[in-house]
Amino acid sequence: EGAVGFSSSKDGKTAALVQVTCETDFVARNEKFQGLVKKLAEQVLVNGENDLLQQNLIDDEGNVEVLLTDTIAELGENMQILNCKKFKINNGLIGGYIHSNGKIGVAVPLETDQPCYEDQLKSLAKDIAMHIAAFQAEAVKPDQVSNEVLEKEKEVFMAQAKESGKPDDIIEKMIEGRLKKYLKEICVESQPFVKDPQFSVSQILEQTAKELGVKINFETFEKYQF
Repeated sequence: EGAVGFSSSKDGKTAALVQVTCETDFVARNEKFQGLVKKLAEQVLVNGENDLLQQNLIDDEGNVEVLLTDTIAELGENMQILNCKKFKINNGLIGGYIHSNGKIGVAVPLETDQPCYEDQLKSLAKDIAMHIAAFQAEAVKPDQVSNEVLEKEKEVFMAQAKESGKPDDIIEKMIEGRLKKYLKEICVESQPFVKDPQFSVSQILEQTAKELGVKINFETFEKYQF
């Protein structure tokens, strides 16, 4: 159990995502625990993720470790900062989305080739983050998918294809086709956009870039989930 927190700077060019565990859903929904997650996201936003426990608190006395220890003592459950990451881009905006139950959080940096603070870009970054929260997403593009993930799927497809009793050359083509389909399903750019499924995410990005007169670079995202 636990919760995910997101925080971003006023100009939207710096952001942080944190994932904090606890033992029960009761504590995960507790106001004090939610406050801890929010504080940690703000801490990472300012000071980054390096040596987080030893960092002095940005808005209080003591350090992060003391804050965590005090919250554990007060709520009576073990807690751990499982993941955290700070994002920074030169131009563009970083969108964030936390699902209503706090169990899923996503950060999406959309970098532009020139300064762009349009609400349209801000909305798109948040919508893509919401899209990633709803879909199975391994990467933005096919060449970012790890060999480990591909090999695992290949083994599954191989076992299924061999049951068909078809010749090896046909089986190879079947596996190739299945892998292409699988990559299309797990890569964000080729997925049907959650708010307008007749278009893919990459088509929505191209359309928005054209309307705003900028180039939009979407290369990465971070997703934490319970």
